[in-house]
Amino acid sequence: MTESTNEAGLTPSQLEALKQKLVAARAELVSRRADQLRARTGLLSEVEDEADAASRANDEDRLVLLAEVEHSRLAEIDHALTKLESGGYGIDEDTDEPIGFARLSVIPWARYAAQTQEEHDRRRGVLP
Repeated sequence: MTESTNEAGLTPSQLEALKQKLVAARAELVSRRADQLRARTGLLSEVEDEADAASRANDEDRLVLLAEVEHSRLAEIDHALTKLESGGYGIDEDTDEPIGFARLSVIPWARYAAQTQEEHDRRRGVLP
């Protein structure tokens, strides 16, 4: 007997493997964000001279940028987990075509198939 598939053609075992990847990625990001908050608190508590203040400001800027990127990734992961639970996971949000297990194995929070993502990236100027 073969496993049934969802709308995207993913089997229950594939969906479970992808869910575990999403949950693990989410846990890692949440842990990193907590570490970043502790690091920032540590930066604020040090007594500093002018050079130290400039270095601290640079470190804070880097932490804020990293936090913004990770916040965005966390939102993507949460979106994918919601879609996984509601049944729309693995479907390209523009074309309604299946994304494919191979792509989702690498980027389990992917919203688009590779070709659609390339088109988005070209329009944004990320790709030539």
